[in-house]
Amino acid sequence: MKKKYLDLIRYASMMKRECGDFIASEYSGEKVVLDYDLIDSIRRISSLLSNPIRVAILSLLLQTKLPVCLMSSILNKDQTLISHHLSILRKSGIISSTRIGKFELYYVRDEIRKYIKKVFNNIINLDKNIAL
Repeated sequence: MKKKYLDLIRYASMMKRECGDFIASEYSGEKVVLDYDLIDSIRRISSLLSNPIRVAILSLLLQTKLPVCLMSSILNKDQTLISHHLSILRKSGIISSTRIGKFELYYVRDEIRKYIKKVFNNIINLDKNIAL
C-alpha cells in the first residue's frame, strides 16, 4: 500500500503567512493519510465508467447476457464501436463472454456483478445529494 502520512501542523506552519495563526493552532498535532492506492483505484474505475457507451453496456449486461448485434441495435451504435468498448471492459476483468452457436454472448462476471450494482446505486444516491 502506498500511503503518505502527513502532519498538518507542518504544512500549516509552512503556510503560516497564507493560513494565519488560527489554522496553525487549529491543526496542531493532527495527521491525515493520503492513500495513493485509493486515489489510483478511483482513477481507474472512473476512467472505465467515464464513457456513456460503456455505462450503457454495463447497464444492459447487468440484466442479461447479450450479443454485440443486439447491444448495437439497442444502443443504436455501430457494432465495431460496441466491440471496442466490450474489449476495454473485458480487459479490465469486468465482463466475460460465452459462445452459443455463432454468437458470442457477453455478461458481467458473477464475482463483479454485486460491486457494479453497488457502484451504480451509490452513484445514483450521490447524484441526488450533490449539485453538479
